Formats: sequence, structure tokens, C-alpha cells
Amino acid sequence: MSLLQFLLMIPFLSNLLFGAGEQTVFKNVLVDGEKGEYLVEGEAHTEAGAFFYTVEDGHYQYVDETKINLSDKSPSPFKIAVKIPADQLPYNATLILNLYERDKDNQIVHNYPVILEEFYD
Repeated sequence: MSLLQFLLMIPFLSNLLFGAGEQTVFKNVLVDGEKGEYLVEGEAHTEAGAFFYTVEDGHYQYVDETKINLSDKSPSPFKIAVKIPADQLPYNATLILNLYERDKDNQIVHNYPVILEEFYD
């Protein structure tokens, strides 16, 4: 495992070791798809009734920050369709969807990384 691969695994390992079950904002997040076309589904419980996401590989951002407004019920189900052209997919990297909220100071809180796909030879 390369150093980059290890560093990308830290958020997932910390969730595993220190209580992913304590994550109360994003739950039951599932990914379906491959080769640049993904459908991410889950549930979100946010105070502001909205959350944000980006897609990146640790070096490049493929999808700029996008806001998702939720329904009034809590937790609110969500679906995110991600499409990245095949010629723009990373090489020797992991494509990650970051789900998060922003606090009153506009700082990122409750970050929840989701692996979309790993691209390794």
C-alpha cells in the first residue's frame, strides 16, 4: 500500500475504530456504479435542512461544491447522481465523494467521505 493510499484510508479507519455508528448526519450511504457513473443513496439528518458534496481524488476536484436541499422530514432520503467523463477519470487514485455540512461560520463540519471507485493497476 502506498503512502497516498494509506492517507486516503484514514477517515475510513477512524470511523471503523472510533465509532462510525456515532455518525448522526449521514446514514445508510450506498454507492452503485462504476467507470464514472455512480448513484449514491442514503439518509441525512441536518439542522439546516441541506448539505453539500464534492468529488475528488486527493489531488483534483472533479465535482465542485454542490448543495442538496432536503425535505422537512428527518432523516431525509437523498440520491446523488455523479457522472465523470471516462477521459477525466483518475489514474492510480481513489475517487471520493465528500458529504458534509457547513456551520454558521461557513466551516466544513460532519465530513463523511464515501469511496466511489478505486483506479489502480
